[in-house]
Amino acid sequence: MNANGGAPDEANTPDPMSLYETVFNQILHEVHIWRLVRDADGNIQTWRLLNANPAALKAWGKSLADIKGLTTDEIFPGVEATATFLPIVEKIFRERQPYSWEVHFEGTDQTLQMTSIPVDEVFISTGVDVSGIRRSERAFLEAQKRLETATEAAQLGIWSFEPDSGRTYWNSLAFELHGVAPFSAEPSYAFWLSCVHAEDREHVEQVIGDALRKRSAYRVGYRTRWPDASNHEIELVGRVFEVAEGEPSRMVGILRDVTAERTARESLQRAHRRLALATESGGIGVWEWELATDALLWDEQMYTLYGVRDREERSVYDTWASRVHPQDLERAAGALQTALQGGADYDTEFRVIWPDGSIHVIHAMARVTRGADGRPVSMTGLNWEVTSQRRMEAELKAANARLEERVAQRTQELELAKDAAEAANRAKSEFLANMSHELRTPLHGILGFADLLVERSQDDEASEAHRYATRIVKQGTQLLNLVNDLLDSAKIDYGNFSVALEPCELTDLVAAVVDEFELRSRSDVHIALRQPEQIPIRADPRRLAQVLRNLLANAVRLSPKDATVEVDVRVDATMHRVEVEVADRGPGIPSGELEAIFDRFSQSSKTKSGAGGTGLGLSIARSIVDMHGGSLTAFNRAGGGARFVCVLPLP
Repeated sequence: MNANGGAPDEANTPDPMSLYETVFNQILHEVHIWRLVRDADGNIQTWRLLNANPAALKAWGKSLADIKGLTTDEIFPGVEATATFLPIVEKIFRERQPYSWEVHFEGTDQTLQMTSIPVDEVFISTGVDVSGIRRSERAFLEAQKRLETATEAAQLGIWSFEPDSGRTYWNSLAFELHGVAPFSAEPSYAFWLSCVHAEDREHVEQVIGDALRKRSAYRVGYRTRWPDASNHEIELVGRVFEVAEGEPSRMVGILRDVTAERTARESLQRAHRRLALATESGGIGVWEWELATDALLWDEQMYTLYGVRDREERSVYDTWASRVHPQDLERAAGALQTALQGGADYDTEFRVIWPDGSIHVIHAMARVTRGADGRPVSMTGLNWEVTSQRRMEAELKAANARLEERVAQRTQELELAKDAAEAANRAKSEFLANMSHELRTPLHGILGFADLLVERSQDDEASEAHRYATRIVKQGTQLLNLVNDLLDSAKIDYGNFSVALEPCELTDLVAAVVDEFELRSRSDVHIALRQPEQIPIRADPRRLAQVLRNLLANAVRLSPKDATVEVDVRVDATMHRVEVEVADRGPGIPSGELEAIFDRFSQSSKTKSGAGGTGLGLSIARSIVDMHGGSLTAFNRAGGGARFVCVLPLP
């Protein structure tokens, strides 16, 4: 019917082909129609273009008149479209079903979503440009990959939970943070709660429930126990997202292991507590100076150290400067600037004046913190009072000064006494030397006449004259030895005693002294000599013989009847020295006197009564041996008696 209700007006009815052309040309997507070209065997070889709408022609950059009837390879030379799409076209006509696929053009960012419909030997293809969609998808995938990389690098777990459906997502790290192998279990809200420590579940559920009710962000910490029995602290931070107003659609959160952070934080807190205890108990004040803001911060102890009870309105630096003694302020402030400039650490002392007028000494130390560019950022330091220490040091210094004065005075007195003693000793030595010289002259005369009397009365040894003469010789010789000892001792004190070293044979010297004693000494004491054949040394033969005579005289005098005095001479090649040992079987020497017997006028307590001797012989003997570069030492013998060992260097 027409508009007036009558029969349709065929003149006004659109021509179907015209309508088809109109619709075909108005479609915005690419539409093109192709006819198959088969070979004699019926196999598809290629296809030719029958028609293409303006959208397709525009995309191809061609006109229909130029390409109608051409094959794809002719329309798109170099693309090898027939070879590329032949499997798809064969599939379409084999299955006789519409087929969709994507085509990406190499060298471009263009991607088409193609749909082909087979009709007899013709197929119609439509193409939709999905390049923007694919770019968005690629951007999303890249962003997702970057997010995964970032969360993995930061060791962050990601979870999402849809309360309505119960759907839950965990990334691999979310599993690992709970000690579970990635994707080894189906993530769910119940599974997550099972990973939470039993003592923390109630609190966790309360936080999650509040977030769902309030549609808000949330933050909660909880413990989780791994299969290896280790406990870990987990922090979950996230928020609730809504799709429709009033309806929570998803909870999203980030998980991270904060065990190390908590341990470090607790360690830091413990360190702060210990530091606070140490500074409080030690009376140490702590301060910090922020250079950027010029803010100087004091703890409570600092105010105590400076005698500040009521906090003043002025700055802390002004408070410090007002308390420092005026004579010390410039030096203390200068030390601060030197430390800031990198010249030296801040380590100084200064006086502070309290409001009550009392003066206190403060020791200050600080260290500068510098930025990457080397410039000072802040300064942190310590103050403590050292008033008592400095007072004690001053008192100690004064006491030391007084002591030094007394010591100097006493030293002077001792030096005067020493000088007086040395003068007296020199006078004594001079007197002994002079007296010995004066005594030796008449003694030699007496001994000469006595020897003459002995010789003349030798025919009548039983006569009184012979006995008296012999006694005079013996007693005179002892007196002469005493005088000689006194003279030698005086020379040693006076510095006039010396030895004349020369090459000599030690064995000959020892043998001569032993022979001398065998002729003159007691007949009831024997002397046993053991020594090598030749021992060349450098010595003063006369003085060394004097030493040996003294040692042998003491040994013979102190030996009991029928005893043997042993004289051993041995070479110690390793030490490059020779040892002469004289051993007796006398009373021995108390261990506490083994060194004292070498002092002048000293004798062993076991030999003082009736043993004779002046106490000078051993002292002189040691001095002589010392002048030879050797040593003379006394020992006790096992089984009784004494040993005297004279050590001399070999040339």
